[in-house]
Amino acid sequence: MSNDSTTFCDWRVEIYGCDGSNILVIEVIISLITYALLSISGTFIFYYRYRYMWQGLFVDHGNGIRPLPVDCLLFFWTIASYLRAIHSLLMLTNSYTSYLQRESIQELGFTVLCYGAVCYIIGIIYTIPVNYTSGKTTLKVDSKCDISDENMRDIFLPRPRTLNYILAVWLLLPTVTVFPCAILSGIYRDHGDEHVANHWTSIQYIVYFFIDLLFASVGAYYGINFMLILRGSMKQFNRKSANCHQSRNGTREALERLKYTMIYLAVLPLVSGPCWGMYGLARVKIISSMSVVNILFSAMWHTSGAQPLIAVCQYLLAKRVYQHYMGKPTSSQNGSTGSQSNLTLSQQRPTLARSPTSNTFGDYINQPSPNSSEDFAIDLKIIQNNSNENNLVGSDFAVSVPAPAYGSEHDVGRRA
Repeated sequence: MSNDSTTFCDWRVEIYGCDGSNILVIEVIISLITYALLSISGTFIFYYRYRYMWQGLFVDHGNGIRPLPVDCLLFFWTIASYLRAIHSLLMLTNSYTSYLQRESIQELGFTVLCYGAVCYIIGIIYTIPVNYTSGKTTLKVDSKCDISDENMRDIFLPRPRTLNYILAVWLLLPTVTVFPCAILSGIYRDHGDEHVANHWTSIQYIVYFFIDLLFASVGAYYGINFMLILRGSMKQFNRKSANCHQSRNGTREALERLKYTMIYLAVLPLVSGPCWGMYGLARVKIISSMSVVNILFSAMWHTSGAQPLIAVCQYLLAKRVYQHYMGKPTSSQNGSTGSQSNLTLSQQRPTLARSPTSNTFGDYINQPSPNSSEDFAIDLKIIQNNSNENNLVGSDFAVSVPAPAYGSEHDVGRRA
């Protein structure tokens, strides 16, 4: 549905009957192909994880729900890819009958995309050990020269129930702000009030500026701190202990997956946020001519926005699924398999024979330094045998992270 009284298109929702339609059609075709491929690949990865590696989307830890980062991210972003592909297809075939349909469907895809990012970031925060809390915690950042040389850093970590409230509010934020603006914009355009519709669209993208900055700041803060925790623990591995090389490699691979995911979650909103803020403030001026700025904005919106982020995350998850499918030994299967081996090791070290509900990465960090490489090798095996409790960057992480730790009132009290 194009407006014959104008010579420009609002390339978010229409591509025909205006100057530069050929360029916009090419961009939408690329968008359709990329989102369709991401939808198909995401469906296969999610199906395999559901069939063989499923832990759920949310876990009840006693004080509310905890999102499992990987599966939530994959689930919501696959749905978002389908919605974006459908929107591109409907624009190419010119099948929309109203602006309300255009605005609603195009915005719904980005709203669901936000859901996945929110669940992933909150899941990362839940995964940080409970002993790393604001006010009474010190994060040990090891220097490159000497492990004993440490800098101390406090991490602000909300209580579990506070995290539940943050999760609910953050999920509602795009739903009650950006999405209603898109609906109102479509309604006013259908009634011919282009001036008011432009105001609502401008507000929509100004709000996106603040949402993107929120994603960038929170994602960078907790992503960096959690990677420092894992790197610090990895440096404590005794290089002379048995199976240490494979353990370090598994941990390093997991750190790489976490690093790339969190970098994209932080950097992409940091770049796109100011751009969409500028677009919201000067939207009419930008789309009123086929300038280089207009083409760059349309290309970023259609072809280079969320697709690279989704593609990187799916690639990282696909590598883990492929290893699981091929039956390759993972870091969690290093040296021993099954509960029998874990029981034997626990009997050798009674102080580390914890129940599954209390075995946390934070407990390991707080353990005294081992006096011998043999004892430390046993510690590593116990940690690896319990690595299936997490859902951070794949189902096979090299160290156990405290998913159940937040479920006890004892741990809540420790974080007062």
